[in-house]
Amino acid sequence: MTQKLVTTLGEQAAVATTTDCWTAYGKSYMGVTVHWMDVATLERKSACLALRRLKGSHTYDVIAATLNDIHAQYGIRRKVTRTTTDNGANFVKAFSVFAQVPADNNDTEDRSEEAGAEDYDDQVPEVLDVDSALSEGDSQTETDFNLPRHHRCACHTLNLIATTDADKAEENPQFKKVSRSAFGKCQSLWNKYGRSATAVETVTDLFGLGLKRPNATRWNSVFMATERLTRIINEKGDDELRSVCAKLGVPRFTDAETSFLAEYTSVMKPVAQALNILQSESKMFMGYLLPTVSILRQTLLEKQTAAHACGPLITALIDGIDRRFDAVFTDKDATAAAILHPKFKTTWTDNQRLIDTGMQHIRNLLATTAAAASTSQQPTGMPLTSVAADDDEDQFFKRRTGSNANQSNSGDALVQYLQSNSEETACLSAWPELKQLFIRLNTPLPASAASERLFSCAGLVMNSRRTRMSDALFEELVLLKKNKDVVLAQ
Repeated sequence: MTQKLVTTLGEQAAVATTTDCWTAYGKSYMGVTVHWMDVATLERKSACLALRRLKGSHTYDVIAATLNDIHAQYGIRRKVTRTTTDNGANFVKAFSVFAQVPADNNDTEDRSEEAGAEDYDDQVPEVLDVDSALSEGDSQTETDFNLPRHHRCACHTLNLIATTDADKAEENPQFKKVSRSAFGKCQSLWNKYGRSATAVETVTDLFGLGLKRPNATRWNSVFMATERLTRIINEKGDDELRSVCAKLGVPRFTDAETSFLAEYTSVMKPVAQALNILQSESKMFMGYLLPTVSILRQTLLEKQTAAHACGPLITALIDGIDRRFDAVFTDKDATAAAILHPKFKTTWTDNQRLIDTGMQHIRNLLATTAAAASTSQQPTGMPLTSVAADDDEDQFFKRRTGSNANQSNSGDALVQYLQSNSEETACLSAWPELKQLFIRLNTPLPASAASERLFSCAGLVMNSRRTRMSDALFEELVLLKKNKDVVLAQ
């Protein structure tokens, strides 16, 4: 299986990886997934590279060494266009020190709220042993590790915006009062529902559906739980909810609190939609990132004019988006990736300066790789697969307001592409040079959700009865489980 995967990856011009760390039963592992595109169909392909045991502290140099070894094992060190990780300080520092290309997406701030304190090497002052450093000479230098360009997980960033940044709305006394009161009563109801079978029966019998309960690590679970509660209120009425609360012995909601929950759900729905879109894997491209964030910001701005209790929340969310995604909008590759995706082209933003920058970057890249593009052979005679949109995607991206820019009667391939009406990736077959650049720029994933799915699979393999299996056997079992459909079928 490994040899087949090495052979497959060896045939690719560009690949991307995602990585994260996972701990279970006192053992820590680094998971790495790899992603590429089928040149003929532009279909996303994915596989698991490793679930490597990590011992000791997860410091930046340990992460860099492990990731570098995994890339070298599969012969992809020079092919990885980007590696996507969460915002953990150890991952950020690993890439800021060892990456080929200097990090350009705000890699010097923030700390991951999800990682454990022991994972952050910069939480403890470093002590340099001068004698050891001098005696080692050139045996271990920073150039020993050759990491690719780094990209922060967009979903993790959105999660931080919906939690850490959203909490700043409580600087407004009125919002703080109604928010804490409403969510305090929600939490009492959720706790009662989770601890009592009688409570579950009472809610189900009266409403015909149960409640959803949030978890501590994912903000969108809070949104889904609140959305279910507001749905019950809309269908059954405030009085029915108060009756259930009285039967369960939990505080009853006031009219102001139910109105706040309804407005909160309306405000946070586009954030949840954006997160759901970006955490996709098989139907996701880097070109989705900037359009998703741009449309999310515009949607929140439009909601701000009609907001009542949640006005401070919208302001906090917009400020968080501007701060955390500011550097992403200066990433020329990300802008070019969006323009080169037929679904978006130049219609995802009204910022003409941003579009012009992306267009010029595409022309520069085409000019740089003109010789290689003219000699490359593009497979023909095979159907191309377009990106299918789910419900969230359909609702979200219908808000595109821009217009195709730089159109003329020129025979330029880029202009011809922009003038085409197709939103399917199949249209790129008419311009081989653009198709090749599309593969290069859109191969990376905007989120590291693939690594988390790997850990879900690992959790099925390692349970309380299998904790004594060797690290090598555990890794082999997980790789076989994850890769059998992708690799062994070839």
